[in-house]
Amino acid sequence: MSFFLLKVFVIYVVLLLPWSGLSTTYNAWFRALGSVAAVGGAWVVRVEPIPAEEKSPLSTRFLAANVQKPDAEGKFEIKRFDLTAWGVGWVPTALVISLIAATRLPMRRRFASLLWGLLLINLYIAFCIRVCLWDETADLFNLGPLARSISGALSYSLVTQMGAGFAVPVLIWLAVTFRAHDARLLTSTLAEASPPRKAKRPEH
Repeated sequence: MSFFLLKVFVIYVVLLLPWSGLSTTYNAWFRALGSVAAVGGAWVVRVEPIPAEEKSPLSTRFLAANVQKPDAEGKFEIKRFDLTAWGVGWVPTALVISLIAATRLPMRRRFASLLWGLLLINLYIAFCIRVCLWDETADLFNLGPLARSISGALSYSLVTQMGAGFAVPVLIWLAVTFRAHDARLLTSTLAEASPPRKAKRPEH
């Protein structure tokens, strides 16, 4: 394994270890992101932790209601769904941090790249939450077949499947770390990540 990939792996594993207080702190941050993601919709959304007595593998509960559609008694139908802050949020965040931290950069530039990386990955996570809200509240807003298909496909691709949670951090790392004149730095970084080639034996 190359030195660059080894550094990424070690930092990533360390960040994913169950450090005391990390899960609680990030769960609170994820709930705050969820509240921000819900702003602007024709709904009222409450974001809360899942009670410990439920022993759920997930961490965050969303309760959404269409305030424009009360029933005959003036009450609102509530849609409930749960997400995992660790899988949806912290896993891609930790990967962005690991990639930037493992790249050879001056300290000031690395710090700036880290700030931009954290901003972009949190915008991406908020977008994923927004997509889940859109998909999970389809019945509340009587979305048509096309809108349901789009929301379902996005939710499946961004949240249910883990591929985007690894691909997007890599794209963010490339965008915030390397500049137009950094061809040499990018080449050397990719060279570190590539397995060494075996020397060819001379033909007799």
